[in-house]
Parts: sequence; C-alpha cells; structure tokens
Amino acid sequence: SRSFERVVIEGAGSPAEVNLREWDVVNMAVAEMVDAPVLLVADIDRGGAIAALIGTWTLLTDGERRRIKGFIINKFRGDPRLLAPALTFLQEKTGIPTVGVIPFDSALSLMEEDTLASRSIGCGEPEIEIAVVEHRHLSNFTDLDPLAVEPGVTIRYIRTPAQMGSPDAVILPGTKNTVGDLRHHAESGLAGRIQKLAGEGVPVVGLCGGYQMMGKVLLDPDHLESDHGDIEGLNLLEVVTQFRPGKIVKQAGVRPSGQGPFLQESDLAIQGYEIHSGETAPLHEKVFPAFYRLAQGNVLEGEGATTRSGLIFGTSVHGIFEEDRFRRQFVNVLRARKGLPLLTGPIVNYAQVQDTEIGRWARHVEDHLDWPVLEKLFI
Repeated sequence: SRSFERVVIEGAGSPAEVNLREWDVVNMAVAEMVDAPVLLVADIDRGGAIAALIGTWTLLTDGERRRIKGFIINKFRGDPRLLAPALTFLQEKTGIPTVGVIPFDSALSLMEEDTLASRSIGCGEPEIEIAVVEHRHLSNFTDLDPLAVEPGVTIRYIRTPAQMGSPDAVILPGTKNTVGDLRHHAESGLAGRIQKLAGEGVPVVGLCGGYQMMGKVLLDPDHLESDHGDIEGLNLLEVVTQFRPGKIVKQAGVRPSGQGPFLQESDLAIQGYEIHSGETAPLHEKVFPAFYRLAQGNVLEGEGATTRSGLIFGTSVHGIFEEDRFRRQFVNVLRARKGLPLLTGPIVNYAQVQDTEIGRWARHVEDHLDWPVLEKLFI
C-alpha cells in the first residue's frame, strides 16, 4: 500500500458457498480484514450470470453486501443493447451498478487458472502431436501451454485409451491425488495403453504427480492420498515414492543431466518450482537422473529420473517447458524422430508472449470499464 496507488486482491471462486463459509479465508474475510470495497465479477459465457450475481448478493451477510460496490460482466458475446434491460433489473434488485461489460475475446491466449478452456491447443494442422493425460484431479496443467507456441505442435488432453491415438509423445502432468488417479487409469485401461506406447518407443514424460506414477511403487501406509494404501506404478522408471504428512513447496533451479536426446543441453539453467506431497527417490545408484540441481556446498544432486535411452523421463519440477531452449530442443527431437526438418527459426520467448497478451488484455478491460464510476466508488 505504501508503494502503489491501488492494490487488487483477487478472490477465488464464489464468496457465498454456504457449505464452505466457515473455512473461506480468500474472499470476503480478506476484504473485511483490510476494509476493502469489492467488485463482483460474473462469467456470462457460462450462462445464468444475472441469477448468480443476485444469488451471491442475497447469500452474503448484511455487512458483506455493503462492501459490494459494483458488478462486472465478463466474456459477453453479442449486442450490449440486448443486455441493458438485465443490467437495469440487476441494479433495481440490488442497488448496485454494473461498472463494466467485458466482451469475449476469442483471440486471447493466456494461461487458464482453474479449468481447461479446450481439450486441444496449438496448431490446427499439426506436424507434432503430444497427448497429455487429463487426470481426474488434474493440477498445474498450464505446464504444457508453452509447448503449444512451438510451430506445428498440438497438445491434446485425453481421458480414455480410445482418445490416445498415435501421439508423438505422451505427458503425464501433475495431479492433486496421485494414487487415486493412477488407480483410475489402471481400471480404465489408460495405464496399460501408456505402458504399451512406452514399450514401442514413444517418449513418455512425467511431471510431479505424473512422475510419481511412472515409478515402480507408490507407498502410502498412512492413507494420505487415498484409502487404498500402497499401489504399483507404471514401471517406466526405477524410482519409488513415499507419501508423508506435509507438502514440499519451494523454488527449484536445475539443469539437464545430458542423458538422452531431450536432456542433452547440460549447460542450460532451468528455473521452476516444486509443490507436491511425497518424496520420490531412485531405487538404486545406477538410476540416471533427468536433471541436476545445485545442493549445499556446490555439490550436484540428481533430480528426477530417466531411462538409459533418455526417451522416458520424469521430474518433480514444474515449469521446465517455459525455458525456451529446452522446449525447442524437446520439439526438435520429436521432429527428428519423424524425419521432419528441425525448427531453425527464432526461438519463441514464452515470457514475452505472455507479457504481450497480458498487456493486450489489460487494455481490453480498461476500454470497457466505467472509470468515472469506479473512481467515485474507490476514493
């Protein structure tokens, strides 16, 4: 507050979920702590936005309702004149003005926050197709978004063996429940399909929970992940995961180990982060690490694991594909395996792409908010 004119506190989900109010510390509770006015935003593209706004307003306490100073309608398609009667009704019902109607922007390319916007992203006519396993408890799915900016690449999220097709690579992303999702994949036949593709030489990559799934066994004696206890992994990597109380949350800097085609650039510094339950460790000393991290005393410490060929690897580190050179190397290895020419054009600066989109989106929002009203509300 000392450094900026405005501080925006973003809530999460609905502030009026009656079954969660006792534990909700991210919405109205924060606004009350800092005595902040509140704008309530509704996604009209999903339908029922007016009912959601009135319903939310009704379910709040009297004190919380007094904090609501304006409504914003997001992702509106069509003629705003057709929406005008609804906004008039909304204000008559609640006494709260609508301070902005943000048009839907189909060209927007930003990381999604909570759910997948599409089951397929990237090139419409792909030369390289990557299948990403959509776990039931999928998390950190934006780890794969950077791959979609590479020319000729499409990312497909798949749930069943039938949807797998014949991808050029398979990626198992993070999950909020590794054991439960792995059991589901085994029962659906998806686990067997992944193992078959790996046996045929298709590259398979695991990130965080996906990496844990690729090991020999997942040990959960305290039933922290599910009621089922220990479970056999996909047997693609010689590692074992032990679940313990608590969660590992930290920044992580690693470099590729040099083992295999994907991990060749061993001088490349990759900055990411870890957020996971359970610790994954090699079963024996002969397991090849996928990456190295700098431990205390400048000692290199192995991170992740890979096979001798390097076509199968896993890591606990999120964000590896945001490193531009690593991502281009990954895609070019897939292209070489198909006999396609390597990408030799400028490497896409993913961070710059995201900054450009955020700036464009900010201007789009700015153009559709009622600033005179907002200034009066928040002075």
